[in-house]
Amino acid sequence: MRLHFLIGPITLVPLAMAQTPMHTVSGGASHEALGWELGALGDVNGDGFPDLVAQSRWDPTGTGHGSVRGISGVDGSVLYTVYGPPNLTSNNTMSVAGIGDVNADGIGDFAFASPSDLTTLPSGSVSVYSGVDGSKLYTRFNVNGTGEYGRHVSGAGDINGDGIPDVITGTKVDHTTGPHRGMAEVFSGLDGTILYTWFGSQDTGYFGSAVGAAGDVNNDGRDDVIVGAAAEGGNGRAYVYSGLDGSILHTLVPTSGWEFGGAVDGLGDVDNDGHDDVAVAAPYSRFVQVFSGATGGLLYELAAPLGWRFGASIDGKGDLNADGYRDLLVSSPTQELIRAYSGVDGAPLFVVSVPGLTVAKGVIFTGPIVGTSVVGFAGGGTRTPPGNGAVHQFATECFWRPYCVTSPNSVGPGATVSISGSLSISTNSTRLQASGCPPNVSAIFIYSRKRAFLPLSDGTRCVGGHIYRLHVVNTGPNGTPSRLLDFNNMPGLGGTISIGEGYRFQCWYRDQAAGGTGANLSNALEAWFCE
Repeated sequence: MRLHFLIGPITLVPLAMAQTPMHTVSGGASHEALGWELGALGDVNGDGFPDLVAQSRWDPTGTGHGSVRGISGVDGSVLYTVYGPPNLTSNNTMSVAGIGDVNADGIGDFAFASPSDLTTLPSGSVSVYSGVDGSKLYTRFNVNGTGEYGRHVSGAGDINGDGIPDVITGTKVDHTTGPHRGMAEVFSGLDGTILYTWFGSQDTGYFGSAVGAAGDVNNDGRDDVIVGAAAEGGNGRAYVYSGLDGSILHTLVPTSGWEFGGAVDGLGDVDNDGHDDVAVAAPYSRFVQVFSGATGGLLYELAAPLGWRFGASIDGKGDLNADGYRDLLVSSPTQELIRAYSGVDGAPLFVVSVPGLTVAKGVIFTGPIVGTSVVGFAGGGTRTPPGNGAVHQFATECFWRPYCVTSPNSVGPGATVSISGSLSISTNSTRLQASGCPPNVSAIFIYSRKRAFLPLSDGTRCVGGHIYRLHVVNTGPNGTPSRLLDFNNMPGLGGTISIGEGYRFQCWYRDQAAGGTGANLSNALEAWFCE
């Protein structure tokens, strides 16, 4: 199963992989632009799904200067909200990024940057927050630049080798060493201590246009970083820096085009030579190039014959096609598309159409689930409805996963529920089944759209909201009741289950021999259905 997040109303355009819509989180106010920036957190609430943070550029419920919401990967519910500082001159350049677990609590944390924060001068701050509850861990203020510190922010990997991931920021308009030469800075994820500061070398070169973790490019055991300078040399450049000593490992220069370095990211070792590789986009010239970490040489190029701003954002942090290598997401805002490519050779995987898309910030993240991995992405900022923004989740495969608890019964530790057959709506062959029930008693499969964790009978009811029931079945001599679903003849729900819908299922059964209430429940599962 692979899960994805993106912004705006979506139309799914299949290539090598299918996509199934799951749920939507919409911005609550006009021009809020929910999802302008996003970050991956990992599994915050312990439900087995990775969660994320999504930024709103404007939030009337707080300071009016923007906010960040923690969002559940299961159902899109808001876990918490963090508001930007009150003393901002503008809300237009805030940014957010997942940075990894900096406080060693097992959950990924995030950085929320406010380049126009006037708490100190020169302006700009980056605050690091707990991914668990959104509480602030510390704030780093601008001390080395001239203003708008933190316009771009990203996790950097573990630069100083202390076992804690660090943070990199880019300030492309900094003019400490010359007009708009730019600056990039790495600071300790543990306490905000500055590790490295680099300044651009050319006037209006916009060094710091994009920043990212490069992985271990030179295979020295220390993570490295990549910084874009979208106007240096006229065409733009990107620099890969050593995490060990801050030296330049590679200077990446395009053969043509311009705004090269407008977006950057690490890709992991896609050519299997023991060195992590990197990707650099030139959005105005409509291409993305992937470079060898070992040599700095070009591995391949992705190009769009149409679609100005192809590569406005890129992300290479997850394996979308389960081949063991990380893949690449590329946004095309003017085409209102988000594209996925194989990291190994650039082969197209799928395209998602997002009507009204104005900007896309890709995020891929992983987590364990049913013997495979969860992978997702998000993109953001829509023109309609008027700039509210919305985060949509979709899956590239049908999938199901267990959750909740089972309780001991008269024949053992408890009943468990599972699915056999296909989860494809077109095949209509999904079978619910349970095992570990008492033999030859009545059982009923129940289902709903929502989770619950409430006592019922001798067990726990794990489905909530409007609950529907299938016809009574018998557990048989082996205590294994089952029921074939008919997607065109379901109780309630208008009688059908449709492509992209997700439901929670559980089995209730009689158990007189156990005493108590004379009934019990299995654990539960949630399933999403595709074409």
